[in-house]
Amino acid sequence: MKKTLLCFLFLFTNLFYAQIKDIVHCAGDITFDLTAQKTLLIGNLNPAETTVTYHLSQDEATNNLKPISNPSSFVSDASSKTIYARIENSGNFTTNYFNLIVSSYLETIATVDGISCANEKGTITAKGSGGQSPYQYSLDGRPYSTANVFTDLVPGTYVVNTKDSLGCLSSVVIVVTANVPIVTTLTKTDVSCSGMNDGAISINAAGGNFPLTYSLKNSSGVAIVNSQQTTVFANLAAGTYIVEITDSRGCTIMMQVMILEPTMLNVDLQADNKTLTVKATGGSGEYGYSLDGLNFQSGPVLKIPSYGTYQIIVRDQNGCSFLKSFTINPPAPLIDGKEEITFEFKPGQTLKDLLIEGENIKWYGSPKPLDGKMSKSKEVTLPETTVLVDGTTYYASQTVDGIESTKRLAVTAKLSGNLSTPDFVLPNFKNYPNPVERILSISNTSTIDEIEIVSISGKSILSKKINNTHSEIDLVSISSGFYFLKVSSEGKTKTIKFIKK
Repeated sequence: MKKTLLCFLFLFTNLFYAQIKDIVHCAGDITFDLTAQKTLLIGNLNPAETTVTYHLSQDEATNNLKPISNPSSFVSDASSKTIYARIENSGNFTTNYFNLIVSSYLETIATVDGISCANEKGTITAKGSGGQSPYQYSLDGRPYSTANVFTDLVPGTYVVNTKDSLGCLSSVVIVVTANVPIVTTLTKTDVSCSGMNDGAISINAAGGNFPLTYSLKNSSGVAIVNSQQTTVFANLAAGTYIVEITDSRGCTIMMQVMILEPTMLNVDLQADNKTLTVKATGGSGEYGYSLDGLNFQSGPVLKIPSYGTYQIIVRDQNGCSFLKSFTINPPAPLIDGKEEITFEFKPGQTLKDLLIEGENIKWYGSPKPLDGKMSKSKEVTLPETTVLVDGTTYYASQTVDGIESTKRLAVTAKLSGNLSTPDFVLPNFKNYPNPVERILSISNTSTIDEIEIVSISGKSILSKKINNTHSEIDLVSISSGFYFLKVSSEGKTKTIKFIKK
């Protein structure tokens, strides 16, 4: 009966039995005991009468070639390798096979939600990767379970273990750190010159959980720089700023910084002949003064080489500068070394009879260049042939190096013989206003016979019979300037100078 059973068993000697269960090892374990599969390979055959050899190919197993010499410690680092078994019993044989599997490396991936301003305790979340799922997890040697989140952790070092379905293990060391508040100091650089935007804020931060990010807002909380990892905010104008520092766990501190700027640099000038005195205000620190922008001096008094128009540059210690144009005018011409005299003249004498110390003399009816409509460009000069009028003051300028003096020599004409005689001519006569814009009012205690308005050059502009003690004269048709009003009354004549606006 036994012989008949064996003959039936090996009737198809070259056919495989059903595949034997694979041998699966954890990653890194590449030594296999092939003989562990013998019991499965021989089934119900008598082990004493059955031999099993192991081969690397089906052909070798069929032909009994190159059996593996060390089947109990066979080494294979391939992820999958097929082993072929030759099973012999009582002169008959068959073949079968099984696979050697080296599992992929099991890895434990753990993330930490650390202790922070928002969390009093830490949390570790574990996740298995590789190996053979499903996974189980353990913290610090506690029993394995499928729960992968470990909570209520105080600061310290923890070992997270992962075990797969093969029993392969993986572990990772995780540190739960204590919350360290963010500590920071700020260094500011104020704006160098008024109105510029070269201010800066530098941040030196420690603590917190890196990386730290930095944002900048204005005093109203409006973002200027949303978020950056660099620690400098540059190109800032003067003003109040809020620096906000945030760590990786969302903890934030805010600090306020005020960027200042110097007051605006300003310059006042005082010119005296060829000497310029500069008074600078604002800016920062000490000033330097220059006429050419290259050579600066520390003193505020500068000698000017000649009359003319120049530019003064004032620079402070920050390099801020202020530029202002100015003109050095020659002094007024002189008579006998004086800028103001009374000249006794004889009837018929003119301006030409005055001996003046100066160059390129011009005569005017006003003491200085006039503003507004009577600007210097329209101001009428008096010819040298102008006949001197008693009580009238004439004004002379000189032009040196093409620059006309703004100060003028004042010469008051007094008729010879009347120098010390009080003016009793029409003492009650009045005219107003002076300067006059349109209507000139005149009055006298005695009847005014007539009036005449004469230009400063001696030309008659208007004459009018009055025959009254009071009158109003319409000057709308008369141009702006200086004029003489000649009044006749009681057989006497009085000349008065007035200004038409």
